[in-house]
Amino acid sequence: MNPEKSATHRNSDRLSLPKSGTVHLWLMASDEIHCGAKQSNWVSLLPTGERERVLRQLAPEDKQQALATRVLIRAVISAYLGENPGDWRFDASPTGKPFLIDAPEPVAFNLSHSGNLVACVISGEQVIGVDIEDSRVERNFLALARRFFAPQEYTELASLPAAAQADYFYHLWTLKESCLKARGRGLANGLDSYRFQRDSHGKYHLSAPPDTSGQWQHQLLAEQPGYQIAISQRSTHQRPPDMCVETYRMDSERLLTLWRGQHSPHL
Repeated sequence: MNPEKSATHRNSDRLSLPKSGTVHLWLMASDEIHCGAKQSNWVSLLPTGERERVLRQLAPEDKQQALATRVLIRAVISAYLGENPGDWRFDASPTGKPFLIDAPEPVAFNLSHSGNLVACVISGEQVIGVDIEDSRVERNFLALARRFFAPQEYTELASLPAAAQADYFYHLWTLKESCLKARGRGLANGLDSYRFQRDSHGKYHLSAPPDTSGQWQHQLLAEQPGYQIAISQRSTHQRPPDMCVETYRMDSERLLTLWRGQHSPHL
């Protein structure tokens, strides 16, 4: 099936952008891009620059992931804004944070991918970042924490039993990266530039630099076995309530449906 044949969107059938304090999280396995339509068909729908970047990927899994990420964000944004997915124009900040050019209305979004999973977030706020990590990967957590984390975080990690270190490491890593991405800063700014502290209830709070505005929200999610997800966003309100996250799971059939503009609010 070729998605190009029905890539006409109907503005009357749009999804509503999330309300303030709410985030829509879209998850899709990268290998879904092979189901329901040939990979070459999806590649052909991308603008020339994006198509060339996908085809430059040498490893098949990297090519698949790059393609899935680009197709997903175009289909998802069209679900809200009602235009043809192939018509969107993107640019990126100097640190690589993507944004839409000439969007018909403001939409805050961010992307992340790891392993076989792609994550896309759409926010009712102005600024958002997401990070996803494949937590099944074996790593030397203490060595990485000593290199990238703040000294207090490394000390806390090292004090934990070995069986508890992986969860704590991925909690901190994803929180830090989502925080950097929300602020439009690259990893060159250093993961240790933001420090999180866990309270007695197991909830993480940004301890440094202090959130003097009282507008930042951070949330950990375990929506997919074997993966850790963190979302950071800046609310338009001071001391906002906990972030509300609504999750949409994508497969090839739903992706095709979104691309054609025949989506439903109950995806």
